Amino acid sequence: MTRKIAVMKKSRPDEVDKSCTRRGHYILTLCVMGGLLCLSDPAMSASCQLASKITSKIQDINLGDIKLSSSTPTGTVLATYQLAGPESQLLLYNSGSGGFQQLCLGALQYSIKHALSAANGWVVTNNISSTSVPGLGVRVSIYDSKYIGDEWKAPVGGLLLNIPTYTWKLELIKTGPFNKGNLPTGTTLAIFTLIDIRTPSTGGGTWELGRLRVGTPASFSQTTCTLTDTAIDVPLGSISATKLTASGTTFGEQSFKVGITCEPGLKVSVSLSGTQSTETTDTSVLALTGAGQSGVVSGLGVQILSDGTLLKRGTNLLVKTVAGGKESLQFSARYYQTKKDVTVGKANTAATLNFTYQ
Repeated sequence: MTRKIAVMKKSRPDEVDKSCTRRGHYILTLCVMGGLLCLSDPAMSASCQLASKITSKIQDINLGDIKLSSSTPTGTVLATYQLAGPESQLLLYNSGSGGFQQLCLGALQYSIKHALSAANGWVVTNNISSTSVPGLGVRVSIYDSKYIGDEWKAPVGGLLLNIPTYTWKLELIKTGPFNKGNLPTGTTLAIFTLIDIRTPSTGGGTWELGRLRVGTPASFSQTTCTLTDTAIDVPLGSISATKLTASGTTFGEQSFKVGITCEPGLKVSVSLSGTQSTETTDTSVLALTGAGQSGVVSGLGVQILSDGTLLKRGTNLLVKTVAGGKESLQFSARYYQTKKDVTVGKANTAATLNFTYQ
């Protein structure tokens, strides 16, 4: 950056610049730092400051009680809320005249910004703020794209700063292992501020524009489901050679029940774990225990069904939304012929049913 400096002719020692004796004479000192003009003149400082009075709009949002299961993945948005913010504001800055006004206009273009921040010592990571409830985070945003932890340039137009109306958006997010806790009424969730990065003597400062707080107390707890049965034997019986007609044939289906006790409204899902048969690519067919060894049947596998629907290894299937209390979930097991020719021997298998709920 090139700046021109006017150099005055040096006076002789016996000469006095009479202009310095005039009433009202002052000295103006300017410094340039990073392209931002710093004003140290008292008259200039007084005429480049916020003239409008700002009153923070404090708003409360009602959350209610939330329950989540231990199987809910980290990062899941548990609930979303929206609340209309205050009406738009138009803020005015004082201005001098002539050169002072131009300097003020230039300074405001660089020095004014907004921020959306957390309170209470909460830590913000990737626009998600921690809370006093372990494992629970909040993501607050305004203007659709400005999130907690963000700072952005304020849209100054001349000596006017327009703050458009906005809507608070609050998302509750599971951030880690969770047990229970609460957010009391009055807990601050986010603060919207106006920041002038100049020094206080030249008009700088921070002003709160809006604050989002908890209205009705919010409690958070973990829902539970427990299995009544944890180990079940399902006898499929002996197999007659006359039933071994072709690969893809199923037979010997036997029903069994799994007892479960849950809180009302939980969605229960199940997935299948076990060793897949190497005699087929069908992921629903489990290998027999000891497959390939002497005395073990070859050409057969086992399938597990949930109320008539085949379970595939590693794939979750929604079983039902429970009414609450103790319930019985319906399952069945059956043989599946994997080859045209089947040898004689033992035909047992082991499988694990994994239940999740949310």
